[in-house]
Amino acid sequence: MKQRRRLFLAGALLLLCILITATIFIYPALSQSSNKVTTKPVSGSTPTSIARSQSNPKDPMKDMHLQLAPHPTTAPRALPTPTPVPVTPTPVPTAANVGTNPAPPTSSAGWSLILNDDFNGSSLNSPWGTYNGPHGGGKSFYDPKEVQVSNGLLHVGAERKTTSGYAITTGGLAAFGLAQVYGKYEFRAQLPHGKGLDPYTILWPNSQQANSAQVDLFESPPVNKDTLYCTNHGVDGTSDQVQAHGNFADAFHVFTYEWTPGRIRFLVDGVDQGSLTKNIPNFSMWFGIAISSGDAFTGDPDPNTAFPVSMDVDWVHIYKYNG
Repeated sequence: MKQRRRLFLAGALLLLCILITATIFIYPALSQSSNKVTTKPVSGSTPTSIARSQSNPKDPMKDMHLQLAPHPTTAPRALPTPTPVPVTPTPVPTAANVGTNPAPPTSSAGWSLILNDDFNGSSLNSPWGTYNGPHGGGKSFYDPKEVQVSNGLLHVGAERKTTSGYAITTGGLAAFGLAQVYGKYEFRAQLPHGKGLDPYTILWPNSQQANSAQVDLFESPPVNKDTLYCTNHGVDGTSDQVQAHGNFADAFHVFTYEWTPGRIRFLVDGVDQGSLTKNIPNFSMWFGIAISSGDAFTGDPDPNTAFPVSMDVDWVHIYKYNG
């Protein structure tokens, strides 16, 4: 009898040990293994971590859009400039036909001279003023120091110098005091070589006008400055353009623009290059000269762009329209 009791107790004790061992070691392992078995995401679904990132108000793409928003423009230039329209202009004559500082007539058929500036001093005369501020949509900053008068020339410069966070510093000026409705603009100039540089002259509204934009009398983004784009960004948002081709960075040329009702006629060295006739402005505008860099039309300078550079202007004549 006693022997049976001992065997029964020994068996009960052994069973108790087995249950304790299972509770401590085997059951937790099974639980952990079952927790690892989760539903695998279906192909094309979004994991939770990515979904949170997309709904995060600090989404880096949103920050990028903010960084790419155009800076406010304190100097004239509306961007982007449209892609040039291919045309076949009249060939430009050689620079040998260009004269220096001709005596302009004080009046001629339909025109009266109101400015004759040959830049023979050491500073700008009235009515010129300089640009000061960022080039809207580009990577350059207009600095009055980049506009100099010396040796009988106006120098509108550009250099690889950071100003107010902009990598390129350029110059610009305008005859703010001679804003007018219609007129004739004539000047002798040589453009700078280089990628990422856009020497330009412009007519800009003297005051805010409904649906108005600028007239680029010329701009020349090609590296060798062998093409000029004369573009009217019309009052209805459309554009009209003529082109001229020549070696505009290798020598001085005379550029002439005759702005009359319904027409802007473009001449180089006295040769007619064509006329703009669509949506011609009929409100007061002023004439400007400048260099910009790093916008959608021009692109960025490369290591071959030999800074500093300048657009050199020999003289400027501005006429009033008497029609």
